[in-house]
Amino acid sequence: MRTVTPIDEARLAAVPGHWRVLRLKHLARLQYGDGLPAHSREGGPVPVYGSNGVVGRHRVANTLGPAVIVGRKGSFGKVHHSAEPAFCIDTAFYVDRRHAPGVDLRWLAWLLEGLRLDAVSQDTGVPGLSREMAHRLYVPVPPPAEQRALADRLEADCAAIDRLIEMRRARLDRLTELRAGRVRAAIRGVGLPGPRHASDIGWIGDIPRHWRAVRLKWLAGMATGHTPSRGDPELWVDCEIPFASLADTRTLAARDVIARTEVMLSRAGLGSTSARVLPAGTVVLTRDASIGLAAIAGVDMAISQHLVGWICGPELDAHWLLYALYAMRPELERLATGATIDTIGLPELRRLCIPLPPRAEQRPIIDALRARVARIDRLVGLTRRALAALAELRAARIFGLTHGRIPL
Repeated sequence: MRTVTPIDEARLAAVPGHWRVLRLKHLARLQYGDGLPAHSREGGPVPVYGSNGVVGRHRVANTLGPAVIVGRKGSFGKVHHSAEPAFCIDTAFYVDRRHAPGVDLRWLAWLLEGLRLDAVSQDTGVPGLSREMAHRLYVPVPPPAEQRALADRLEADCAAIDRLIEMRRARLDRLTELRAGRVRAAIRGVGLPGPRHASDIGWIGDIPRHWRAVRLKWLAGMATGHTPSRGDPELWVDCEIPFASLADTRTLAARDVIARTEVMLSRAGLGSTSARVLPAGTVVLTRDASIGLAAIAGVDMAISQHLVGWICGPELDAHWLLYALYAMRPELERLATGATIDTIGLPELRRLCIPLPPRAEQRPIIDALRARVARIDRLVGLTRRALAALAELRAARIFGLTHGRIPL
């Protein structure tokens, strides 16, 4: 007698009567991939798969073909299908016909994608897919002929949706580049009347003759941050100070001003570090991981060690600095180094230069720029909503067909 959880029961409510319901481990066994660092990959005909898909080529395979690859670390739960023998590295699991006898592996790949295995995470250490938890899931299993028919139907349906997704992504890329180009042009004074001169700064190029190219450290005070010890729970009680960190990357990527943060600090926590509360109006910038995301602090706040803050002096408007940082993001990414995580070092940040018009010109240029990019921003928002709707449609189609909710 099997024990089905309420969640499984709801998920399996529409399974056709002639289908079986099995634990995943009784249908297919996920196998661990093997270690194969990048420097050991020899090139050749065999695709090397990790959690994100193909990451290189190698001379020999460790799976038969076809095979299903499932992300274990990083992009855990992400599912890939290889029609040919492949090498699955140790950040992923794989299944071939040795581990799923009598199962159509194309259908199995769709079934695993419909299970949303990215939600079946282990709770300790680095987040990842727990094989034991995945194996305990109950799954609907149609007869072999229906498995093949479902795989054919899903390939056709999702191919049409994927074409629409690719078109929207290409449109989003074009809009993003168009916006970035307009920001770079405004920050360099392109189109303004009058003579120009060379700034002698590579990413800036030429600027109006009455502008200067100035090191940022001479225009704004730079502040670093710190995170209190997570191992001392007393430092995380009565938290009331906004604390900008990498948890706020979504806000930093989408808005010019950050007024609310995902994490708050206590006075005791702040006092245990070398960090301080920075005043509203400080321009904060990510220097680790997602390099170059920036916003103006809408309230007084502290920052983590993954960010820096600039408190603008009398010559520099915070909004001008914000858009100058937007314009130099490719330069910031170029400056980043690191074996494990990309980071911009403090010496490099202290050497940053920005174009500087007279203070009275800075805000009018930014206001005009915002008006020019407003329509682009509206189109970006519409395109992102369309992408989200298509992704939801695709997921619903996969789940519906693999769980018997949509008839063949």
